[in-house]
Amino acid sequence: MAMQQNLWQRQVESQFERAQARQLGLRVSTGPGRFLAEDGRGNSVDHEKEIWTLRLPAIPVEGGEVIGTIEDRQGLFNLNNVATNVHNSSVCWRRVVCRLIWHPPWPTG
Repeated sequence: MAMQQNLWQRQVESQFERAQARQLGLRVSTGPGRFLAEDGRGNSVDHEKEIWTLRLPAIPVEGGEVIGTIEDRQGLFNLNNVATNVHNSSVCWRRVVCRLIWHPPWPTG
């Protein structure tokens, strides 16, 4: 009986901690979206000196801390496009990737 009560207590604690983590994740993920939307209304050009590119200090929370950054990944290649099922798109992306691998536009050496 004591073992079952101990198991039940651990399950309740685990559910509570998951609920806390879920709520924290929702709060942390919605804040930057609002901030970026406001930034987008204020200007049309993004650069690495904008305030949203700065690394935030750790925010203490019960049982730990939250650290986060926002990275601009728009200029990166999505290699999933190379493996797409659409033939023309797939061929186009394969050509781009091959060109970059065999004839990179930057100095090599």
